[in-house]
Amino acid sequence: MRYIVHCQNFVMSEALQTYLELKIISSLNLHLSESTASPIIISLETRKKQHIIEVTILSKHATIRATQQSDNMYKSIDIVSTKLKKQVLTYKNKKLTKRNNRRDKILLNKQYFSDDLFIS
Repeated sequence: MRYIVHCQNFVMSEALQTYLELKIISSLNLHLSESTASPIIISLETRKKQHIIEVTILSKHATIRATQQSDNMYKSIDIVSTKLKKQVLTYKNKKLTKRNNRRDKILLNKQYFSDDLFIS
């Protein structure tokens, strides 16, 4: 999965990049397919000793966004990762529910208009 990292007001270290890939990218790879999401946009910035992370996932039908601000960048990444997992699972469940409801309606219509029901 492709991702874009934009850093503002600081330089990202190798350890932070590895941690970011481990917590966010690898966990989202489990839940999202390549066709579902375009590149993931990750913005990291520091303001007055506050570390802010914002992650945006643009897909065909929805935009998933999570933001967190704390005094530690690693803590912010952990919290955003949890938020994103919850939002992605909600998005996937909605998609599955809609697809299953559509399938049930089609099956119900086929049964209702089937010739077998009208034979006595």
